[in-house]
Amino acid sequence: MALASGRSDLSYWLEWRGWSLPGRRLLPGDLPAAAISGDAEAVVRLLDLGLPVDAVDPQGCTALLRAAGGGHEGIVGYLLERGADPGLSARTGATPLSAAISMRHARIVDVLLQAGADPDQSLPGEVTPLMLAAALGLPEIAGRLLNKGATVRACDAQGLTALHCAALHGFTARDRSRLLALFATGMGLYYQTPGAPYQYTNHRNETVMINGHGLYFYDTVSTVAQMQANDLITLMVGLPLLIVSAWLAFKGSLRGQLLLTGTLGFFLYTYMSMSMLTAYNALTFVEGLTLANKTA
Repeated sequence: MALASGRSDLSYWLEWRGWSLPGRRLLPGDLPAAAISGDAEAVVRLLDLGLPVDAVDPQGCTALLRAAGGGHEGIVGYLLERGADPGLSARTGATPLSAAISMRHARIVDVLLQAGADPDQSLPGEVTPLMLAAALGLPEIAGRLLNKGATVRACDAQGLTALHCAALHGFTARDRSRLLALFATGMGLYYQTPGAPYQYTNHRNETVMINGHGLYFYDTVSTVAQMQANDLITLMVGLPLLIVSAWLAFKGSLRGQLLLTGTLGFFLYTYMSMSMLTAYNALTFVEGLTLANKTA
């Protein structure tokens, strides 16, 4: 009728092709319902009708949380543009970020982090998003969280860290090398302890500047600069290459096998150097394990 009378504007509001109208007056909780269904057009209309962007359903979930858990990247982006708060938790304590991690939606994790989602926002039991990613065996998502400043040393209510979570929940053999390399590089870049550089005179009467803080506490300032640069290269280039080359090799690609051989050679050289050339630190054992995994 609306079309017959030339009222296309009325047709826009009367035709709901995806999410079905509830047959009653619209309520704020209808927005999360439309979001979880993946109906982007319904989400736009409901917001245009004045429903609050952070409205919650009976479980206390916002539309952003529902869309993030459902893998609806476009809706997530639109809700953020309309001012949705990525830090709001459901009654269970779940957040949009934890929902995306739990459902393994890496691209949505990126979108939420870019929009300001806190990579350290606590979940029930003081579990952090990094611990969740580690427990689920998701090194790629853990790397994204580390790049956004997630705290490696954070502990949950039981005193467990992300590394404990990874160990307790058991990665497959294929993931073990990536996991160890991820935490070794992440700790080198982000692990901090109180202190400041100080001068030290050795037995040859040579004076050097010791770093005095962080993972590389007992190394010289110049050595630390090299080690952290190496950590950054490993995190941003080495790990992605390892993932891609392992996947290609698994598919039977000769180029993938050659690339994997070269990448493993890089890791072998890197962690042999780290094990032999840096002073003893909290991750010396992990670096040794990484080296052992590359030579196994």
